[in-house]
Amino acid sequence: MKIAFAGTQNFSKDVLCGLLKALPNDVHLDFTLTQPPRKRGRGQSLRHSDVYNFSVSNGIRVFTLEKSSQLSEDLEYCLEQIDYLIVVSFGLIFSTKLLSLPTNGCLNIHPSILPRWRGAAPIQRAIEAGDKYTGVCLMKMNIELDSGPVWGKRILPIKPLDSTFSLSNSLARESVELLKAFFKSSRNLQKVKFYDQENVGISYAKKITVSDTKLIWDKPIREITDKIRAFSPDPGVFTFLCNQRIKLCSAEILEKRITTEHPGTVIELPNGNNKILKIACKDGVLGVHRLQRAGGKWSDAKIFFNGFRIKLGDLFS
Repeated sequence: MKIAFAGTQNFSKDVLCGLLKALPNDVHLDFTLTQPPRKRGRGQSLRHSDVYNFSVSNGIRVFTLEKSSQLSEDLEYCLEQIDYLIVVSFGLIFSTKLLSLPTNGCLNIHPSILPRWRGAAPIQRAIEAGDKYTGVCLMKMNIELDSGPVWGKRILPIKPLDSTFSLSNSLARESVELLKAFFKSSRNLQKVKFYDQENVGISYAKKITVSDTKLIWDKPIREITDKIRAFSPDPGVFTFLCNQRIKLCSAEILEKRITTEHPGTVIELPNGNNKILKIACKDGVLGVHRLQRAGGKWSDAKIFFNGFRIKLGDLFS
């Protein structure tokens, strides 16, 4: 069996890395496909995707694709020669033509339990919503967003301290296991069965915007911690202290109780063995482990406190 891999984001690279180590002898990865360089980082310099860099460093032929409706002759020919295109977090809607080129079509690894959280940010939205479980599905792609028939899925719990970073790592490993099972079963194409998604429980994981990452301190503490975990470490949630924009990362609920302080008030500073910053919420106490000033780097709360000079009673807003 000859396959190719299409992906762009770091999650895609992690799946590709695991897949390369786990490919059966009768499955050959012919090439990878990714988006062209984009402006990223503080300097907004052009950078290749994680999948591109990984492919080059491992001697894998790689193509870039700006628009799925504009295929080069070389890429089109190569797509026609493969049995499956495995797609993981590519970041573009594929055209009908592209979907039809591989002999047996395009398969998508989607990191949610479909039909819940179709769309661009399923891992983040699952954590933000306080879901107890998530997973990965392997589906056959069609022209509609994440609505194709599903071959199989793997489910795992979302742990209380899981962030998008930690959960993505777990889901990447589960994705590799799911693909291994598919390759084993696909040796007999007659036994490969896909099942339509249910028409109930459909939800959409919309793309993350800046407004999504603003902390509202009047919200319940569980919603606040879920939002911090969902957007940690990137892009991070932000708030303001002394008119400066501050990002928070890695936080936990220390106490569940009605507080007398205004939500967002600093009630205990890092000192001695205490390495966290404690902030009052309306129904509990939040412990923050890491913070970041605008233009700065992530710092542990104690180091951040030494440089910023936060005082008891200061108010995040």
